[in-house]
Amino acid sequence: MPEKNTLKINKRDGIFFLSLLLFTVFISLSNFYSFLLFHTVAELFSVVIASAIFIIAWNSRNYIDNKYLLIIGIAFLFIGVIDFFHTMSYSGLNLITGLNQNIQMQLWIAARYLEAVTFILAPLLMFKKIGVYRQFLLYAIVTAAILYSVFISGTFPACYIPWSGVTQFEIYSEFLISAMLVLALWFLYVRRESFDRKVFLFIGASLVFSLFSEFSFTFYISSYWFSNVFGLICKIISFGLIYYAVVETGIRRPYSVIFRNLKRRENELKIERDRFDQYLDIAEAIFLVLDREGMVTLINRKGCEVLGYEKEEIRGFDWFENFMPEGDGDAMRSLFMQDIDEGMSHVKIEGHILTKSGELKTILWQNSLIRDEKDEVTASVSSGEDITEKKSIERDLRLKNVAIETSINGIVILDMKAIITYANPSFAHMYGYDSPAEITGMNSSVFFRNSIDLKSVIDTIIKEGGYVGEMKSKKKSGEDIIVQISAYFLKPEDSTTSCIYISLVDVTERERIKEALASANMKLNILSGITRHDILNEVTVAIGYLDMMNDASPEEKEDFIKKTYTAVEGIRRQAEFTRDYQDMGLSSPLWQNPGRVAKEYLASNGGYGEIDVKVDADNVEIFADPMLPKVFANIMSNSLVHGETVSKITISSSKDDSGNLIITIEDNGVGISAGKKKSLFKPGIGRNHGFGLYLVKEILSITGIGISETGKEGEGAKFVITVPPDSWRGT
Repeated sequence: MPEKNTLKINKRDGIFFLSLLLFTVFISLSNFYSFLLFHTVAELFSVVIASAIFIIAWNSRNYIDNKYLLIIGIAFLFIGVIDFFHTMSYSGLNLITGLNQNIQMQLWIAARYLEAVTFILAPLLMFKKIGVYRQFLLYAIVTAAILYSVFISGTFPACYIPWSGVTQFEIYSEFLISAMLVLALWFLYVRRESFDRKVFLFIGASLVFSLFSEFSFTFYISSYWFSNVFGLICKIISFGLIYYAVVETGIRRPYSVIFRNLKRRENELKIERDRFDQYLDIAEAIFLVLDREGMVTLINRKGCEVLGYEKEEIRGFDWFENFMPEGDGDAMRSLFMQDIDEGMSHVKIEGHILTKSGELKTILWQNSLIRDEKDEVTASVSSGEDITEKKSIERDLRLKNVAIETSINGIVILDMKAIITYANPSFAHMYGYDSPAEITGMNSSVFFRNSIDLKSVIDTIIKEGGYVGEMKSKKKSGEDIIVQISAYFLKPEDSTTSCIYISLVDVTERERIKEALASANMKLNILSGITRHDILNEVTVAIGYLDMMNDASPEEKEDFIKKTYTAVEGIRRQAEFTRDYQDMGLSSPLWQNPGRVAKEYLASNGGYGEIDVKVDADNVEIFADPMLPKVFANIMSNSLVHGETVSKITISSSKDDSGNLIITIEDNGVGISAGKKKSLFKPGIGRNHGFGLYLVKEILSITGIGISETGKEGEGAKFVITVPPDSWRGT
């Protein structure tokens, strides 16, 4: 319990008060004999007391924690110096020539200002770390400046003018100093708990008498006026009280001089120690202290819980040998001994401990060294956090992060405003970006053709907790792609931050292939129906002619035989045509280089002899049915068969204003007449029915590619193949 702060007046106190009273009476009586004697003795008494205060305070500076005494002690030395000059300059002593009453009063005011400022600052700075030599130098500079301004430069404000008396500055200064002393009393009262009660009362009384002294000088009429005598008597009592409170008490009872901190600190230390023990036991971190040999001297409750031992089973045992795995123990002991020898600890280090049950746990240690008063290392103190589960979670997160980062699926996370907060590399590349950094922070609406689609999907995800489906999306280049998405609404239990997780697969080619196969199947069904119908017609014709031959004349029979042969020949051509289109649409479309396809056809057919064939379509690929070579074979063979005067064939590619790829195959032959152009790509019957170009058109249309003939009769044939933007790419 704190020491009770009681006021006890002992015999020594009584002797002091009696001595001060007798001395004051003696000094006061001397005034009746000579005011000059009274003034000189009173002021010299103040100078001696001020010097004594400084000597005692300075010599006790090493064991004083509360700096109040030291601040006052240093200040009073310089207050005494100014008072000494004030005494020596007094008129009548004639010790220093050329002095006057103005200088005498200037020195008095300066000393009182310095005293008042000191009593204000002392309570404010008593617990601050202030260099005593710096403080001494500061007071010395201030004192030198005061003396210089009074005796040499004459810049100190005038306090007395012979023909008019004291100045307004002197009067206002006395009032201001009185106010400052009142403020100093208030600061002292605020800090009263830092003082012994008796010392507090003595210092307070000293300030009160200083206040009386200053206030009395506000009634100044002449040096011999009663107010001056009363003021000097109050000053003697003030200095005497401060002397007894600060110096006399400090010598006789240094353990309680002014400050009662020692006993209080002992009590506080005990309370803090008990509180610290409680903190250690309720802390959720391991607290461990090892001596220089690595023996456990202290461990808290948490440490015992993690290890599975009682405190008695841990204290006094070798930490590295008993509570760490064998390999780790040797390595950690080596580091520990290095820290002890070098006096520098590994502040943060991760290691393993072995519990009583044999379980291995990972601990993150924060370490520091304990030193004695000789700055020698005596022990090591460590705070440890069990991060076993955390490390396991981090390892799992790293594995999952790697899986997400390397996934071939595009993965993106959106906040509730549809802003992208994360995207993996596959997502970035899927949409034509170089890295996820370009996408993070963007609004996901940029990937949708229609913002309504995005809102609809997000509403469904939030309402139903997820969404699975396909939708059309948009790449950086503006190209449309079809993506299959699987989305989930994530709302962590321990957080108010929700997000949307989306996994995407680009199924554009798959959908194109599916559409192409569906189109091919439909066309095959149509072609099969047409072919079957045409064959049946030819069979019906042949059977009819054969029946008619039974009753026909020889001449008619010969004609019927020729017509039957013609019908059978038509059936043969229909069968050959089915051989060409039987594979159409059976295989998935793929990306093919039209220039390379044309060159391979030329190479397989031994070239075209003297006909000049130029191919300039090697820098593109088109998405077409695997039967694309049939397209070039049919068109180029038509030039040979029907062009008659063909000497040059050119194959080239270009891009139109709509982004379509235009592949042109043209020759310089006789061209195609306007009448034939109308049925050029239609199926027919007989030798000139054009099954080849009809097949060309159907092969290309499987993937949405169109074909037309735009040549002029007499100038040559010109076939134009138009490939949509999403069905071609540059290489």
